[in-house]
Amino acid sequence: FSDFPDPSRMRYSTAGEYLLYLQEYARHFDLERHIRYRSEVCKATRGEDGQWYLSIKQTRGGKNDECMLHVQADALIVATGSSQVPNDVPSQLAGFEGQIVHSSAYDESFMREVADKKLRVLVVGGGESGADISADLCELSPNLTVWLRRPPCTAFRYLNRLDEMQQMRANQTVDFPVSIFLEAVTTNRLGAAQNVYLYSLYRRAVFYNGLIMSTRERWFLERLATAFLRSDQSTVITKSSRMCQVLDKEKLEALITPFVSVSGRTCEFSLPDGTRQRREFDAILLCHGFRLEFPWLQLPDGIPFSPNPRSWFLHCFPEGLGDCLFFLGYARPGQGGIPPAAEMLSRYIALLLRDKRQLPADYAEQAQKDEAAEREYYYISPEVN
Repeated sequence: FSDFPDPSRMRYSTAGEYLLYLQEYARHFDLERHIRYRSEVCKATRGEDGQWYLSIKQTRGGKNDECMLHVQADALIVATGSSQVPNDVPSQLAGFEGQIVHSSAYDESFMREVADKKLRVLVVGGGESGADISADLCELSPNLTVWLRRPPCTAFRYLNRLDEMQQMRANQTVDFPVSIFLEAVTTNRLGAAQNVYLYSLYRRAVFYNGLIMSTRERWFLERLATAFLRSDQSTVITKSSRMCQVLDKEKLEALITPFVSVSGRTCEFSLPDGTRQRREFDAILLCHGFRLEFPWLQLPDGIPFSPNPRSWFLHCFPEGLGDCLFFLGYARPGQGGIPPAAEMLSRYIALLLRDKRQLPADYAEQAQKDEAAEREYYYISPEVN
């Protein structure tokens, strides 16, 4: 965050390092005294008087030491990314008789089970979670398969072909100017202002920076075949090169098709070339995202509410409630991270609550136009919200 810069070199942090940074941030600004831990919002009701009435279950010690708190508030900021509900099991996999685990429950005990029993695991999804998890598990068991409905459009953390994990570990103690260059190219104003077609040609040149076609580059070509002049500006990209690298090393298998059927523990994949592949699995690990649901939000009749972030103005302010209900952590730039976007929105919310700013009178209509423009721009991924 801009008001508490990380003193370390520019690098990719581990989850533990990022948690430590947030704890230091809270201590620096004396935020702990405002935080109630072990608390669950059971209900947040918008009253006719314009106030929010919240029922909060607080656990002091064990489950037998709980109490209900009742809080009244003028405004409500929802910043609960982890409260998202795991997506349902894909219909094609219904009836699988082995173990099914969602990435939200992925932990060290599951990893130990995979390593000890050499489980045959099907990883569903090729986003950032699926890429990292599959790259981890293929080191623990030789029986790893990834199922993808379509080739992902993958980005890379460093502008070379060396092993990403080795580079990230080295980057803890050594500066890599290449990472600084990558961030500068993808976020600077000059790069953002250039013609999208010229930008796409440049991006293709970067992808073709070697003589041998890797998995990442082959997938890039397949996914963006219909968008030559737009390239990755027509879809959502993920930093999933780790998965591509282990595929190149033949430590992992990827099957790309939307057509899968299940019988017992057997999955049959109908591939685009007309062939069928059968695989036996002990476990399926779902890395296919979350459903956004807020069942604890209770609004007066007549106020529409959609849990789709793209329907919120600036992906933060829902229609009819933009002056009192805000969502943080659901907006991110095409290039860059969620925390800077959340900081800018936080500062704007603070100005709104102090009557220093006002939302545009037509902010709901602007949100509709923005949503339509975003879906048109990223037309290869229209279902991504």
